[in-house]
Amino acid sequence: MGIRKLEVDYDVVFVIDCLLDSERKDWEITNDLLIFLASKGVKQTSAKCNTKNQFFDFLSYLKNEAQKGNKFCIHIVGHGNSKSLLISESNEAVFWSELRSIFNEINSYLNGTLFINMSTCFGLNAIQIVDENNPELPFFGLIGYSEKLQVVDAKYFNKIFYGKLLLNTPVNQAIEEIRKENDKFYCASAENYQVIKLEQKVKQ
Repeated sequence: MGIRKLEVDYDVVFVIDCLLDSERKDWEITNDLLIFLASKGVKQTSAKCNTKNQFFDFLSYLKNEAQKGNKFCIHIVGHGNSKSLLISESNEAVFWSELRSIFNEINSYLNGTLFINMSTCFGLNAIQIVDENNPELPFFGLIGYSEKLQVVDAKYFNKIFYGKLLLNTPVNQAIEEIRKENDKFYCASAENYQVIKLEQKVKQ
């Protein structure tokens, strides 16, 4: 299944950085992305989240921004695995299911247009935030990596992806073009994932 066309003009890209401070300085994934977006005239801002509480506090802030009518996408930088996102400084895990409620609220205020970009290892697993039994969706779609993500790839493909969007390339087409270079990147629709999971459950 493909992802239907996303009809929205975002006001800002919010980058949530969950790395160690030393990793931020050494790798500069977030800084590199912010500089690139700024150079293209894209409004952007970032939050360094060193604890799980800080992470959820920032999501609450984003919910308030969505309530005000601000349109945005979320870009998460950090470590991840099949079950969770890691807040590195405090060594706390944020399990995908813990994000379901807050993302449902944010997506609802954004009229179903929330898009999440994961610069993490195994970021594609964040699709598990979707509950196949709940018609309320936590986001429109997700971009993630299916395996371990190298820093050089994260930085390179972030620029490629946003560069293509700035040329008005549809999200799914941008990802398909990126996959010609690296087939570990995927774009998943929350709606399609929900349908697939329900079909799997019926067959069991």
